Amino acid sequence: MSEGSTRANPTRAATPAALNGGAPEGFSGGGHPNSPASRGAYAKGRPLAADHGLLPSLVPLLGEWLPHQRWFAGKGRPITGFTLVSATELLPRGAGGAAPGLLHLLVRARQSGPAEPSAAEGDCYQLLLGIRSVLPQHLAHALIGRPTGGPLHGTTVYEALADPRLTGILLERLRVPGRLGALRFTRAPSTAIPSGLSPRPITAEQSNSSVVYGDTYILKVFRRIGWGVNPDLELPRALARAGCDRVPHPTAWYETTTGAALGTEGVSGEPMTLGILQPFLRGSADGWQLALNSLSVQADFTGSARALGRATAEVHTALAAALPTAVLSRPRIEKLAAGMAARLEAAADAVPALRPYREQLHAAFADFAELGRHGRTWAAQRIHGDLHLGQALRAVRDGRWALIDFEGEPARPIVERRRLQPVARDIAGMLRSFDYAARSARPAPDSSAQSGWTQEWARQNRAAYCDGYAEAAGVDPREEPELMRAYETDKAVYEVLYEARHRPDWLPVPMAAIQRLAGASRSPSDGPGQRTPKARLGQETPKARLSQEAPDAAEARDAAGAPGRGTASGQGETGAPDHATATGRSETAAEAPGHGTATGQGETGVPDHATATGRGGTAGPAGTSEAGRSPGAGSGRARQSDTGARPAPGAPPAPPA
Repeated sequence: MSEGSTRANPTRAATPAALNGGAPEGFSGGGHPNSPASRGAYAKGRPLAADHGLLPSLVPLLGEWLPHQRWFAGKGRPITGFTLVSATELLPRGAGGAAPGLLHLLVRARQSGPAEPSAAEGDCYQLLLGIRSVLPQHLAHALIGRPTGGPLHGTTVYEALADPRLTGILLERLRVPGRLGALRFTRAPSTAIPSGLSPRPITAEQSNSSVVYGDTYILKVFRRIGWGVNPDLELPRALARAGCDRVPHPTAWYETTTGAALGTEGVSGEPMTLGILQPFLRGSADGWQLALNSLSVQADFTGSARALGRATAEVHTALAAALPTAVLSRPRIEKLAAGMAARLEAAADAVPALRPYREQLHAAFADFAELGRHGRTWAAQRIHGDLHLGQALRAVRDGRWALIDFEGEPARPIVERRRLQPVARDIAGMLRSFDYAARSARPAPDSSAQSGWTQEWARQNRAAYCDGYAEAAGVDPREEPELMRAYETDKAVYEVLYEARHRPDWLPVPMAAIQRLAGASRSPSDGPGQRTPKARLGQETPKARLSQEAPDAAEARDAAGAPGRGTASGQGETGAPDHATATGRSETAAEAPGHGTATGQGETGVPDHATATGRGGTAGPAGTSEAGRSPGAGSGRARQSDTGARPAPGAPPAPPA
């Protein structure tokens, strides 16, 4: 495309080829920002996306602003340069600067220091920039800076998602599908999006950003962009086609086809998902907070846990029917076991507390591999990839569970997240989440008695979850003890490494699981999700009876009594649940490792199970993963429930596949 053709269409995106020029050393993407051709060009009406000086004029501002964003995955490593992948002017600034402009950018941030091989050329980030002559006081917190040259000279650049006028433009683009520059906006068939919905940004998230529109929809904006269709769009669409109502179905989405410019490995021709609009599950409560509520009053939760197991099985069954499946035989099993063993060695090298248990933990992976060598096979399919209590939402109206945030672990390449895996990985993540919740409960005056009760709570709910799963799937995960023990051990090892690095005071939580799993090695009866004697399941405690309450009754009771949240589902490297969800979590809730959260996931800093209370009745210590999230979170990820608020302490993000 020639420069002339770009200028002829102001809304057309500038490609890297059109933007390469005499940029300062270390930065690619255009001519010098202070060249006569660039300076003040925007004010003169020149198409902004086509201006060679655009990126160089933003480099100083982005270099300072990006590292402070919760969703930035490269914290701790200096930025050495930027490359412009695409620029699309979604809304030109009004004449005389009376109305704001909206600019969409995809930029690569190159960094020094160790990084994933897939990020050797720099991570790609999605930026939405607002442009005004003068920034109103109510948007002062969103300031990025004031370019001193280039086409934006004399203007103020800021985070557009903080501006209701500009987030309203995004919704309008989704209401009326079509192409605009490098972007393609799509609406699901037979859907209509009303106009005039009032937008409000979710302020506490992790790896993504999200905006709620009138308590009707939630828009999840992915920040770190990878090659290919994001599983958070692909899997819910497949489930919608299959008629599964356990997941909010995508209403609209936008993507780009400039993937070749990223130079990343992926499937040729596939678009890259940039954002998803889903129904906002107003008033929903996430499983992590419901579990903490149960623990705080020593109430039964087994009916809800069993119903959640059924919901999980329904989703797994629908995914297996809608998408390809495979059989894992010896080569793949040995590779999986070897990866688990390698992660254990790396974690033990970094965390001395793991070393006394190394041999017993390795036995769990060896048992798994040994079965493969003797001809044992397991089914593999598409799974959630980062499942924990914070990724499950309960509707107040009917008490039904919904699963959200199918993005998987955002720190991993999309091609990895889309691989077929045993459902045991999801189940192990949820079992670990029950354990995290139990160990996050407020201490009682008699701490030893409280500890015994909470651990009994965890055992019973792990068993109830597996019971529900078996009822719906026809297969009991506890009948595969070697497989379950291997995956739960792998998750616990990941949690130990995460907590040791980011929240040392939480380290005892996964270490307790390590001690249990090490003692259970080669003893199937003590494996994850073990059955608890029925007499114990019904035993009474000083404050409440852990009774086998009917699942539906328990769901309805818990839903009615839980704080309303609303979620749309939306998860940084960070491990915490980055899930922007369709429900609205309270935007003040603390975040925690890998379990849902009361606030939106800031992929930057807290574990997957976001919780509104945390230890001692207050929000638990927030931790951030290398990239910004907490372990076990989900992911991710702005959520409906977590997206209104985002995750709090629960459990760390899922380990790599």
